[in-house]
Amino acid sequence: MLGQKALAARALQPQMSSFPRSRILAQAGSGLPFDAWSVKAALKAGFAIALYVSLAEYDVGMERRVRVWAEVTRPDQSTFTIPLTRDAEGLYSAGFLTTAGGVHRCRLRAVGCASKGASFSREKTLTVGSI
Repeated sequence: MLGQKALAARALQPQMSSFPRSRILAQAGSGLPFDAWSVKAALKAGFAIALYVSLAEYDVGMERRVRVWAEVTRPDQSTFTIPLTRDAEGLYSAGFLTTAGGVHRCRLRAVGCASKGASFSREKTLTVGSI
């Protein structure tokens, strides 16, 4: 029986390869838009970098059930994590001082539960340079 299946599969192979192929592009929207940006005080090492995250559910700020943080990689490849706190307008923010010139990579992340209990995660990576 196994031999018959193998023969049938080989017999179908030329027919299967003659089917036209197409490409499909799929895009999905979300009711949980996530945006992140940074602001630096100056280009020199030793100055502050502020990180901001905007997270909403259907244009309403999320108050609970959300944890937002940044994983920062310094130019020397050392890393640290800082939590972002929510202000009265629903904007999450945190800041840090640069310690050396070069590129700081900031991976901003958010995890939590939406209003109907579905879990979600969002992230965005930013790079901030200093000299």
